[in-house]
Amino acid sequence: GWRAALEHRPVRKVFQFFLLNAVAVAVPATLVLFFIGDIVQRPQEAGLFLALYFLAGLIALPLWVALADRIGKRWAWLAGSALAAIALLGASAVGEGDVLLYSVVCLAAGAALGADLALPTAMLADVIPEEQRHNTGLYVGIWVLIGKLALAIAAGVTLPLLGWFDYEPGVPATAAPLLYLYVGFPIVLKAVAAVVLFRPCASSIDGR
Repeated sequence: GWRAALEHRPVRKVFQFFLLNAVAVAVPATLVLFFIGDIVQRPQEAGLFLALYFLAGLIALPLWVALADRIGKRWAWLAGSALAAIALLGASAVGEGDVLLYSVVCLAAGAALGADLALPTAMLADVIPEEQRHNTGLYVGIWVLIGKLALAIAAGVTLPLLGWFDYEPGVPATAAPLLYLYVGFPIVLKAVAAVVLFRPCASSIDGR
């Protein structure tokens, strides 16, 4: 069953892409409360920032689906990732007390999240071979496991790195490594995920 499920090259490509992209999404999610506490230094506003993030994702999700119908899922995801990168770069300009600026960052990042929620899963649905349609539970199970693995990788890499570079939660003077990881690491992972997704012979991922 495993061999039959994974022998199709586009399926393996989507799984590889999803792991990279899921880690890229999980890194800011892992670090966001540290960022709010020690970069923005407004931990009491964490609920507001998270609400803006998820509200923007909820509103934008159907828009990404509509865009994917017009230009293809891969290109729509790439547009969403470009927006996520812009939001993260905007976060690099956030400093103490910049509630308004970080609110805009959360809205942009949340809008980009809609693409990450809708499109990778749809890509998987497009590449499952017809003869394996009876076996979709295995694909979904692998998908969920990859998502859990991404969370574990994000925490298992970023938190020890922060400790290695002497970051101490609650001590803003030590937060420079936090900023670099929060902004830079996801952008690098998104770029590698894009390379995987756009390698030759990947057009079937758009359901074509």
